[in-house]
Amino acid sequence: RVCSSDLSAWAAVERSQRQPATDWWLVAQPDHAALAGDLACLLSSPYLPTLDEHVIEAVRLHDEGWNWFDRGEPATRDGRPLSFFDFPTEDTLRAWNGSIERAQESSAIGGILVREHFCRIGRYAVQEHRYPPDDESRMQEFLSRETGHQACLLREQRRPLEEISTLVHVLQLC
Repeated sequence: RVCSSDLSAWAAVERSQRQPATDWWLVAQPDHAALAGDLACLLSSPYLPTLDEHVIEAVRLHDEGWNWFDRGEPATRDGRPLSFFDFPTEDTLRAWNGSIERAQESSAIGGILVREHFCRIGRYAVQEHRYPPDDESRMQEFLSRETGHQACLLREQRRPLEEISTLVHVLQLC
């Protein structure tokens, strides 16, 4: 059972990534992001802010930095494909930074949403003590740097913070 009322979304995703299996259906991270963008196009609710083309494009691009990894054979450990949770911190940060750069090229809101998406994952991993001390330090540096970048980007757009937080939730839902 993956879902529980006292289990965070990230913990549920991580647990599902580690389920025993004899075979896998693998989806490249950029393909997952493109599908997420397609889902975002279909979302409409009076409880959600408008998902304009910049927001939808951010959702579509949020994992573009993983392209370097998804070109060849999947990385494995003990005969099992690695989850994105299993990558070395250095590789994860490389992918996150590439994704952020691509989203930022598209729009200021894209940069903000994708930065915060990865900050949420990073904060979850730090909170759950997923890193050895050197890697935790690298992640803390990433989080601190991204907080500063977000503050600068927030001045370049007019959306309220509450709306931006909701849009990050939408990205993560999709």
